[in-house]
Formats: sequence, C-alpha cells, structure tokens
Amino acid sequence: MAAKVIATATDKGGAGKTTLTMNLAAYWSTVEHRRVLLIDCDPTRVLERWHARGPLKEIPLLGNIDEQTITSAIDDNLDAYDVILVDCAGSEGQVELFAFGCANLVLIPAKAAEPDIAAAARTHLKVKETEKMMNARLRGRDTFTIDTRIVLTMVSKSTTVARHADKLIRAQPGLIPLGTLLRNLVAFSESTFRGSTPTLDEPAGAAAYDIRRLAREVGHLVGLPDFQAAAAPAPATAAS
Repeated sequence: MAAKVIATATDKGGAGKTTLTMNLAAYWSTVEHRRVLLIDCDPTRVLERWHARGPLKEIPLLGNIDEQTITSAIDDNLDAYDVILVDCAGSEGQVELFAFGCANLVLIPAKAAEPDIAAAARTHLKVKETEKMMNARLRGRDTFTIDTRIVLTMVSKSTTVARHADKLIRAQPGLIPLGTLLRNLVAFSESTFRGSTPTLDEPAGAAAYDIRRLAREVGHLVGLPDFQAAAAPAPATAAS
C-alpha cells in the first residue's frame, strides 16, 4: 500500500504547524510502529532542528526541499513508508502548492483566534485552487480531491473559547474542524527544547492523550490500517 501523504500548512506564524507535524510523526512511529518519513519544506528549518536535537532522529527526514525536489521526494518514497508528513513553508511559494498536489490530506493548524482562523480559510482556498488546477489538467478523465481539516491548537481550558472557535470555523465555506483539539499545555513547549514530544516524555500525560486522539482521528480519515497491524519500524534512510 502506498504511503498516505499528509501536509501541514498555514501562513500564520505561531499556529503550531511544526509542533503538529512532529507530534504526529512521533506517535505513529514510536507507538504504532508505522514507517514514517518527514519532509521539511519550510526555509526556517524548525523541523530539522527539532529533529536533530533528541530521540526523534530515528525518524527519517528529508530537508532542504524546494519546488524542484518536493514531488520526487514524495513520489520516490511512496512504497517505502506508511505515512509521509510534509511540513510546508509558512509563506507563499510553489513548493507548498506542489505538496498540496501530492497530499491525501492537508492539516491546517489554527489557534482559537480570529486571525488564525482567517489564515486557515486562506490556506484552505489555496488547497482548493490547487485541486481545481489538477482537475483542469485531467480534463474530466478522473476527479482529483484534496481534503483539508482544521486543527485547533493551543486551546485554553475554557470550553467556551473552543466552542466559539469551532462555530467561527464552521461559518467559513468549506472549513471542517477535527473533533480533536490540542490544548495549551506546558508539556508541548517543554518537549521542543529536548527535541522530543509528550508521547515520549510523558506518555500518560494530558498532552500525550491529545496527540493519541488526534493521530487516531487523522489516521482514520486517511485510511491507515488499525495500528495493531501496522508495519515494521522505519528504515534508516530515504530516497532523496
């Protein structure tokens, strides 16, 4: 079975894009023992630095990927992995659009605030424009669909805030929030300094609980098989 390709993207800084990417990768790789490949397309290279600092170096990562290499970086590894996670650039660029064109799902992180949700709507529109372009090239021979989901991140304990954010997201055409959100928990920020994630540092904690629920919801969306039947651990290298 070919890998499921999941891109994370938003043009709003500080929404938790790379945190989302790394935490999903850590859970699927270390808990469900899936073969995971990380691809860093963000010129800030936050994902690469996080990856290099700690125990998650075991997960293969391709860095310094641009619009000329993104498609082959994904296509050349589809048969070797169960999941390919692409951390997209936070700014306008062709590499992001090419990543969307290869993705089964685009996850758009957003804090429970109007500017983040507006940015999520812009990213969703870019995905749909990419989808439209791909379908125009197919000229009716097939239908190409790129799904998107909004992930609420850094949500405070107030359920009222989360409800308001959920309502605002659903009011935007085409935006669909995931049922699972990531709470504003100190374990998320602490783990970044160690190059780790709550899944490894505090597996029984609240942050690890959020990650587990999110990973299972996303896995179900893209059609990952039940984790008890997941494949062997990731190989040491990836085709670049």
